[in-house]
Amino acid sequence: MVNSDSNIELIPRIYRFCDRWCEKCKFTDRCKLYKEDKLRSIQMGSYANMDDLDLKDMLSIAQAALKLLENTLAASIDNNEINDFSDIERKIIEPILKSEPYHKFLKHARTYALLVDKWFDKKRNFLLNKKNEVKKQRKLGINVKQEFVDQLLDIKSAIEIVTWYQHVIFMKQRSILPSILSKQLKKNPNPDHNGKAKVALLSIDKSLTAWETIRNIYPQCTNSILSLMILLDKTRKKIEKYFPEARNFKRPGFDE
Repeated sequence: MVNSDSNIELIPRIYRFCDRWCEKCKFTDRCKLYKEDKLRSIQMGSYANMDDLDLKDMLSIAQAALKLLENTLAASIDNNEINDFSDIERKIIEPILKSEPYHKFLKHARTYALLVDKWFDKKRNFLLNKKNEVKKQRKLGINVKQEFVDQLLDIKSAIEIVTWYQHVIFMKQRSILPSILSKQLKKNPNPDHNGKAKVALLSIDKSLTAWETIRNIYPQCTNSILSLMILLDKTRKKIEKYFPEARNFKRPGFDE
């Protein structure tokens, strides 16, 4: 597939297996969805680039994200995915969705997404103390240790990662639920769902690493951070249980 505007070859279906973080993606010029929908402006509003944000901006966005995505998180499955099933099958699916095993499949990721916002809301001033300390020292003409500067950069990057993927994980997990339902109905599951499951798993991996960075810099927060990391680990194990081949999936562009 070739983009008629620039004669750059597009990568077919690459957008089906991405984390929607266009600002960090090297394939935007080869992505049909990026060119059509301009996901960057949709996700970040008036901010053109995540690099333009400081720590305070990141925390503010994390706080606002809950209200923005609350209604979306309330849904258990995409309408487009449900439409793949017949009317008769949907009657079978409805009680399955309400059953304990399938509720548990989504529960940990849903809980994690909501608790991350609450965690940043509670720790906001605490996290900003280090930045304020550096600004105060600079104002007084005191040389700031490079170690402090590096920690601020690490914190900003870690928060950026956590707040981006907190909802991506749930959304991707929710999107692969139909494959589990298909197996229940003895139908062939959508092979693309292994790719979506892989995105969820990679998002969890990156989030766990980011939380470990925050924990190392703020050991006082270890207990609360470990609680969130446990939720992520439980989510990861659930996905790997139902999609054991997910990590072997070759995503167009990303894994070639």
